[in-house]
Amino acid sequence: MGMTIGCCLPSDFFIPQKEADMSESINNLLTGYQTIKAAGYDFMETPADMVMKLSEAEFTWLAAQKEKGEFEIQSCNSFLPGKFRVADPSDLPRLTNYAEEAIHRMSLLGVKIVVFGNGAVRRLPEQNVTAEIRAIEDFLRMCNEKGGKYGVIVVLEPLNKKETNVFNTVSEGASLVRKLNLQNVRLLADSYHTFCENEPLLALEENGDILRHIHVAEAPDRTYPGKNGGMYLCDFAKHLRGANYNGRVSIECTFVDFIKEIRLSYPLMRKLFR
Repeated sequence: MGMTIGCCLPSDFFIPQKEADMSESINNLLTGYQTIKAAGYDFMETPADMVMKLSEAEFTWLAAQKEKGEFEIQSCNSFLPGKFRVADPSDLPRLTNYAEEAIHRMSLLGVKIVVFGNGAVRRLPEQNVTAEIRAIEDFLRMCNEKGGKYGVIVVLEPLNKKETNVFNTVSEGASLVRKLNLQNVRLLADSYHTFCENEPLLALEENGDILRHIHVAEAPDRTYPGKNGGMYLCDFAKHLRGANYNGRVSIECTFVDFIKEIRLSYPLMRKLFR
């Protein structure tokens, strides 16, 4: 099995409603899915918020479309709303309640991977770093339990130092994942963040056994793949192949014209990752 290529639907994706009886939320998700698939991609990824803000009626309808094979979300990013603080042990009960509902709901729409990036949410206040790291570990242990219950893997996404102050490189993220050694908590690598941190891409090969999801964008300005020639992504892809990675790779970037740019990205994505 080779890599499969997908695309993250931006949270602000909006298409004027075409059906009078279709809500804006459903219209945007359905149109986004159809647009991504029509451009040749294997799967769609969305922010978790796009799932969580659906009403019960909207969610039930979409879940029925998934069962009929007409809609699917395979992965969700930005797992947690900004109201949470993962490094605060007192927030774990609220996080547990949210994770139970969110992971269950996402699983019913086809989600297999949930991305824990959330730089501000996991930022360490640096008052008691040992206790704060322990709180993050406890959160991930809880996610492992919920993920096992619903057949979902939660992946830790290393983010560059401008976005958060903990787990900034693939190597740092891998150290935590290996320490915890949880079946449903694995690792993500993002080409934009490895570029920003100037991290040696051998880290991909060294941690291929625990990589379960990949995000890509064109360095250095996080635009769509291919805009600047794709040289860094070529090197990134080479090391992914060296890691024997055969999972999902999705575009996560800043789009100016979503529909146009995913079509422009597709030839390079197919060449490098499929």
